[in-house]
Amino acid sequence: MNANKRDSFATALGRLEDALQAEKPQGILGELIRDAIIQRFEFTLEMAWKFMRTVLLDEGISSEQLLSPKKTIKSAFSSGLIIGGQIWIDMINDRNTLSHTYNEEDAVELESRIREKYIHEFKSLLVEEPT
Repeated sequence: MNANKRDSFATALGRLEDALQAEKPQGILGELIRDAIIQRFEFTLEMAWKFMRTVLLDEGISSEQLLSPKKTIKSAFSSGLIIGGQIWIDMINDRNTLSHTYNEEDAVELESRIREKYIHEFKSLLVEEPT
């Protein structure tokens, strides 16, 4: 099961990277690309925390400690699976904020954080995952 979750996460991450590499024209097409980046970010984040959960369960962490994305991230940080614990919490908060109230300014800022910080955390998880 660990390999399946890892593969799903890796596929989602690859799709996010593809979106980040797309040329971003001005106007409506640029907005559509930004929306695609944010949607792929949300999907990648979902696959990432579920992958973390599977790894932690395999390591013997109690499922009660892994009931939500934030709890899973805190356990992943405590166990050394991830290094940037606060960045991961910020990712969850950003996803939640934008999912509940879409604001153009917030979307632009989120795209910037995805490009500058969040993508690196996703890649790090894929590389650092124990075998």
